[in-house]
Amino acid sequence: MLEEWIAQAEERWLPSLNGYLLTAFSSTFLPSHDHLHHLRVWKQSVRLLTVLDKLGTGVDYNLVEGCLVASMFHDVGLVRESGEMHGPCGSDMCKEFFAEGNLEKPAAYREILKAISFHDTKSRDVYAVFERGKTPGILNILSVADDLEALGIIGIYRYSEIYLQRGVALEKLGLQVQTNAFRRRSNLLNCCRHLPVFSSEIQDQHALLSDFFNLYNQQVLVVERPEKCSVGELGIINRLLQGMEEHIRPEEWADRLDPETAGLTVSSYFNELEEILKQGD
Repeated sequence: MLEEWIAQAEERWLPSLNGYLLTAFSSTFLPSHDHLHHLRVWKQSVRLLTVLDKLGTGVDYNLVEGCLVASMFHDVGLVRESGEMHGPCGSDMCKEFFAEGNLEKPAAYREILKAISFHDTKSRDVYAVFERGKTPGILNILSVADDLEALGIIGIYRYSEIYLQRGVALEKLGLQVQTNAFRRRSNLLNCCRHLPVFSSEIQDQHALLSDFFNLYNQQVLVVERPEKCSVGELGIINRLLQGMEEHIRPEEWADRLDPETAGLTVSSYFNELEEILKQGD
């Protein structure tokens, strides 16, 4: 039944929700968290729901529908509030969407609003352990799906863009990302302890992100003018910062770069990022 429920929920909600997000982000350049990010988080939710259904956790249509709507609204509040209150803003925007469209609300509407509001609360109580015979909540699945999409190659980009937008200095960026990412990793591993395929992925993707910022932290300490550096890990972050200022989407950098000038580290990263982003379209 799960495949049918997913297809039913997508047919009912994806066209209107995707259109809403396209409009919402049309005047806000934040490609790391725009409509494509929301779609990627929904796809991560589908991966989780598929594994949880096989585990015997009591997945039903209301949970599937709730995860879809929550996934497509969880970060839309960033168009109004770039800080920690973007979750409640997104919940308000969800209310407006249903009120203005005079739409029938999903059965799990109240739980959806709560999940949107608190998805960025990275505390252990949000990450209830997935286990047989225990039905997960929408917030539980949304938080894990969002975090799975925040590690590895794409996580480097996601973290960097949102932290730079919030004014974090280049010298502090790496340590702040690592602190947050380590907490996510701990919560994810606890939550997914009975899901070995996810546990392995979490550790590998966190290691990739952490190794990147270890090298970044070393480089930013020795470069005389970090903001002018165009090579290495720091060169990648400066390209992302330039992209924010000049509205260059990250997937465009692969074609813009001269590999000989940018160096292997920079060109390889943006080629890999482009491939990952294409897979999520």
